[in-house]
Amino acid sequence: MFIKICGVTSVADANMIAGAGANAIGLNFYSASPRSVTAEIAQDIVQHIPPYVEPVGLFVNAMPSLIRQTVLSVGLRTLQLHGDVTPEIIADLREFSVMPSFPLREAENVEAVLGFLASCRQLGRLPSAILLDAYSPESYGGTGNIAPWPLARELVRQSNLPVILAGGLTSKNVAKAIRAVQPWGVDVASGVEVAPGRKEPFKVRSFIEEARRASS
Repeated sequence: MFIKICGVTSVADANMIAGAGANAIGLNFYSASPRSVTAEIAQDIVQHIPPYVEPVGLFVNAMPSLIRQTVLSVGLRTLQLHGDVTPEIIADLREFSVMPSFPLREAENVEAVLGFLASCRQLGRLPSAILLDAYSPESYGGTGNIAPWPLARELVRQSNLPVILAGGLTSKNVAKAIRAVQPWGVDVASGVEVAPGRKEPFKVRSFIEEARRASS
């Protein structure tokens, strides 16, 4: 089970998360987010985490040229893209591992995601994974809203790609979510925090333990 803790804003939190057994951390470059970090802070975090923890750069509606400039300066290989992501952008960023995020609210969203992946396939560049989140008209992730698990399960069944489930996950519901959706991985931000961008060690450890137990 791939476990990512998103919205990390400090070296101390990053190393605490690494010690708890996470596979990846998310570094948010969307300036409107309360969990955003500068390239300088992100670079400091990347330089101080163990090599077995993958740092993931999160971008919202960013141009490929800006994304490329930022990740090369920070030292990232993996991207998480939110907002108006197109198959052409996935193809443009082919030197990176790219995970587009899709908000789920209704059954039509499943067909939209499958159509997106079909277009990617035609361009010869599929995403490395897809991230499924709860829909929110005001925010791109980190809302604490729970994604509709039956729709996520349908995409696990039909997409033939690694699926990472996000949206309102906590240590109290992550095991149930894993059993219901059978994702390749899970992603959490607000569910392990004391405040936006500040992670709580007990919540982080409990989340990872519950996810590992449910997937074993």
